[in-house]
Amino acid sequence: MNSSTQNFTSEETWRGGFYEIEFELGVPSEERLALALQTVWSHPSLEGCYLSREQEPHAQVRVNPRQCAIEGHLYGIANLPNSARAACGTSVCRLQDENGALLRDFLAFYYRMGHSAEHIR
Repeated sequence: MNSSTQNFTSEETWRGGFYEIEFELGVPSEERLALALQTVWSHPSLEGCYLSREQEPHAQVRVNPRQCAIEGHLYGIANLPNSARAACGTSVCRLQDENGALLRDFLAFYYRMGHSAEHIR
């Protein structure tokens, strides 16, 4: 494998700093969270989403993000403007108070900083 090619499942793919954007979705709502995930993953530059980073995307079944709204992380591949392909993901965070009551929902989209010059097969 050439050094500019990175496997999706490689530990190096997921190590290091990330570019991330986090959205505060407000008062907890499973419907709002599901819609936000669907909106992110429906972007034409993204391929996914998948439940595992332990298997290559072609070896997994693509999942519906609306049905995985509280799964935590979902994974995929972003096709970047410079023609690179970067492993990416979303992460759900549901803040709770000390009694376990939900307070706020957050959704983050991320890809690794070094990936803008690397390629995923």
